[in-house]
Amino acid sequence: MRDVASPVDSQSEVRLCHLDKLSEGRATGFDPFGNGRPSVFVVKKDSALYAYRDLCPHYGTTPLPWKKDEYLDRAGEVIVCAAHGARFDIESGKCLSGPCLGQSLTAVALHVSNDGYVTAELDS
Repeated sequence: MRDVASPVDSQSEVRLCHLDKLSEGRATGFDPFGNGRPSVFVVKKDSALYAYRDLCPHYGTTPLPWKKDEYLDRAGEVIVCAAHGARFDIESGKCLSGPCLGQSLTAVALHVSNDGYVTAELDS
Protein backbone atom coordinates (compact mmCIF):
# COMPACT_ATOMS: atom_id res chain seq x y z
CA MET A 1 0.00 0.00 0.00
CA ARG A 2 1.25 3.53 -0.81
CA ASP A 3 1.38 6.46 1.63
CA VAL A 4 0.30 8.98 -0.99
CA ALA A 5 -3.06 10.17 -2.18
CA SER A 6 -5.00 7.41 -3.88
CA PRO A 7 -8.71 6.88 -4.48
CA VAL A 8 -10.56 4.55 -2.11
CA ASP A 9 -14.12 3.20 -2.01
CA SER A 10 -16.03 6.18 -3.41
CA GLN A 11 -14.89 8.91 -5.74
CA SER A 12 -15.43 11.55 -3.06
CA GLU A 13 -13.21 9.80 -0.48
CA VAL A 14 -9.48 10.10 -1.06
CA ARG A 15 -6.75 8.43 0.98
CA LEU A 16 -4.19 11.01 2.05
CA CYS A 17 -1.63 9.17 4.18
CA HIS A 18 -1.08 7.04 7.26
CA LEU A 19 -1.63 8.83 10.58
CA ASP A 20 2.05 8.27 11.44
CA LYS A 21 3.04 10.61 8.58
CA LEU A 22 1.36 13.63 10.25
CA SER A 23 3.53 15.47 12.77
CA GLU A 24 2.17 17.09 15.91
CA GLY A 25 2.02 20.89 15.65
CA ARG A 26 2.58 20.86 11.90
CA ALA A 27 0.58 21.05 8.68
CA THR A 28 0.95 18.87 5.61
CA GLY A 29 -0.36 19.61 2.13
CA PHE A 30 -1.74 16.97 -0.23
CA ASP A 31 -2.40 16.84 -3.98
CA PRO A 32 -5.12 14.17 -4.09
CA PHE A 33 -6.14 14.87 -7.69
CA GLY A 34 -2.62 15.11 -9.14
CA ASN A 35 -2.90 18.78 -10.14
CA GLY A 36 0.73 19.53 -9.36
CA ARG A 37 0.12 21.44 -6.14
CA PRO A 38 -1.65 20.75 -2.85
CA SER A 39 -5.38 21.41 -2.82
CA VAL A 40 -6.00 20.29 0.77
CA PHE A 41 -3.93 20.37 3.94
CA VAL A 42 -4.12 18.70 7.34
CA VAL A 43 -3.02 20.18 10.66
CA LYS A 44 -2.32 17.94 13.64
CA LYS A 45 -2.80 19.85 16.89
CA ASP A 46 -3.08 18.26 20.33
CA SER A 47 -3.48 14.89 18.58
CA ALA A 48 -6.60 16.13 16.72
CA LEU A 49 -6.73 16.52 12.93
CA TYR A 50 -8.13 19.53 11.08
CA ALA A 51 -8.32 19.70 7.28
CA TYR A 52 -9.06 22.56 4.91
CA ARG A 53 -8.97 23.38 1.22
CA ASP A 54 -5.72 25.15 0.36
CA LEU A 55 -7.38 28.38 -0.78
CA CYS A 56 -7.56 31.77 0.92
CA PRO A 57 -11.19 32.98 1.11
CA HIS A 58 -10.02 36.56 0.47
CA TYR A 59 -9.07 35.70 -3.08
CA GLY A 60 -10.37 32.24 -3.89
CA THR A 61 -7.56 31.01 -6.13
CA THR A 62 -4.63 31.88 -3.86
CA PRO A 63 -2.91 29.00 -2.04
CA LEU A 64 -1.97 29.68 1.59
CA PRO A 65 1.67 28.60 2.15
CA TRP A 66 4.77 30.50 1.10
CA LYS A 67 6.59 27.20 0.59
CA LYS A 68 5.78 23.48 0.84
CA ASP A 69 3.86 22.61 4.01
CA GLU A 70 4.39 26.06 5.61
CA TYR A 71 0.76 26.74 6.52
CA LEU A 72 1.29 27.78 10.15
CA ASP A 73 2.93 30.75 11.84
CA ARG A 74 6.30 30.20 13.51
CA ALA A 75 4.71 29.34 16.84
CA GLY A 76 2.35 26.82 15.19
CA GLU A 77 -0.65 28.61 16.70
CA VAL A 78 -2.55 29.82 13.61
CA ILE A 79 -2.85 29.14 9.88
CA VAL A 80 -1.45 32.00 7.80
CA CYS A 81 -2.03 33.11 4.22
CA ALA A 82 1.42 34.13 2.97
CA ALA A 83 -0.05 36.27 0.17
CA HIS A 84 -2.50 38.36 2.21
CA GLY A 85 -1.32 38.02 5.80
CA ALA A 86 -4.68 36.66 6.93
CA ARG A 87 -4.57 34.52 10.09
CA PHE A 88 -6.98 31.62 10.71
CA ASP A 89 -7.94 29.61 13.78
CA ILE A 90 -6.70 26.02 13.42
CA GLU A 91 -9.74 24.39 15.04
CA SER A 92 -12.47 26.34 13.23
CA GLY A 93 -10.82 27.79 10.12
CA LYS A 94 -12.31 31.18 10.98
CA CYS A 95 -10.33 34.26 9.92
CA LEU A 96 -8.95 36.00 13.01
CA SER A 97 -7.34 38.95 11.25
CA GLY A 98 -6.59 40.20 7.76
CA PRO A 99 -8.56 41.08 4.64
CA CYS A 100 -10.99 38.14 4.95
CA LEU A 101 -12.17 38.87 8.52
CA GLY A 102 -15.53 37.19 9.07
CA GLN A 103 -14.83 34.51 6.47
CA SER A 104 -13.50 30.98 6.99
CA LEU A 105 -11.39 28.40 5.28
CA THR A 106 -13.35 25.57 3.65
CA ALA A 107 -13.27 22.60 6.02
CA VAL A 108 -12.68 19.08 4.73
CA ALA A 109 -14.12 16.08 6.57
CA LEU A 110 -11.56 13.46 7.57
CA HIS A 111 -11.83 9.84 8.61
CA VAL A 112 -9.17 7.64 10.19
CA SER A 113 -9.53 3.92 9.48
CA ASN A 114 -8.86 1.20 12.02
CA ASP A 115 -5.50 0.58 10.36
CA GLY A 116 -4.54 4.26 10.72
CA TYR A 117 -5.09 5.61 7.20
CA VAL A 118 -6.47 9.14 6.87
CA THR A 119 -9.05 9.76 4.15
CA ALA A 120 -10.69 13.01 3.13
CA GLU A 121 -14.14 13.63 1.69
CA LEU A 122 -13.52 15.73 -1.41
CA ASP A 123 -15.51 16.80 -4.43
CA SER A 124 -13.42 16.31 -7.54
